[in-house]
Amino acid sequence: AISVEVARWPTRRAMKVRHSAPDGRNFTRCRHRRAGVCVCTWSIGMMMIGAAVNVQGLSAFLQRETHASVGLPRRAAALGVVFGTGIVTSAGAPAHAFKNRVVPLKNEAKSPGKKPDYLGAIPRKEGALPDLAGCGETFNCFSSAATSDSNPVRYTPLTEKAHYVEPWRFSKGGATKAFEDLQEVVRAYQPGQRGIDGGGFDIQEANPELRYLYVQFESVKKGYKDDVEFLVRADASGEGGEVRVRSASRQGRKDLGVNAKRLNNIVEALSKLDGWSAPLLTNQRFPDYIRTNSDQSSTGSGPELMAKDKSLVSMLKDSR
Repeated sequence: AISVEVARWPTRRAMKVRHSAPDGRNFTRCRHRRAGVCVCTWSIGMMMIGAAVNVQGLSAFLQRETHASVGLPRRAAALGVVFGTGIVTSAGAPAHAFKNRVVPLKNEAKSPGKKPDYLGAIPRKEGALPDLAGCGETFNCFSSAATSDSNPVRYTPLTEKAHYVEPWRFSKGGATKAFEDLQEVVRAYQPGQRGIDGGGFDIQEANPELRYLYVQFESVKKGYKDDVEFLVRADASGEGGEVRVRSASRQGRKDLGVNAKRLNNIVEALSKLDGWSAPLLTNQRFPDYIRTNSDQSSTGSGPELMAKDKSLVSMLKDSR
């Protein structure tokens, strides 16, 4: 609580500011100043925002700071309240968290990385159909467009194949129904499954005209974000078609198996629906990915090398 009293004298005015602490103690008297108003503007702004954001320890800090009175001209004082309040609010605000996060977010630093500017279902060259982006050379990305001739940047056939995931197929209900099925499965995704995506996820865009779905997933530690996209295409029959998919991490050169386990979980769920078929990502199909993400030299966890007939679903729990 804050109370302000203004006393007038013939030649000067003074302002007394009293702050009530949570334990009931009152403190802080502002000294008056000739031909001006002593308002302790910075201290008042800090106290108000401290109460609003409820940052632990801020009240004690303010109690110490308010003993040092600051005399300011009236106009400068008003500006100090406005700008000082904005600065404190920005610094004290908790980090953003997805609503389906598995554990409450503490006010810790996060490293989401910059959202790539090449995401979306767009023609990758003149005259081409809208498509997803491919992948680079790092083993933290899978894409159905990894081998596409439309990609503006091409890599060796072996490199592109190492990131290529076959489109998922549907044979009943048409593209509209397939897009609905896809959204249903994604919304039912469980953050924390197989030790990944504990920071939750959020559907950023669901475009029924393009039949394009864009989802952000987040790790429980450090707040690393991965971008996952789906593009539904109908075939000539009108009943069937394919889903082109891309799942990629924004940072680093490896992902500890996160993208593979995420896609395999969605594949498993879709395969339970009528008319859907989608291959799991296996160790046999992606040996370079497994080898890179099993390297223990730079991290304490990673996927386990499984028998070639097993899928990446069986990989060990990782730290993300």
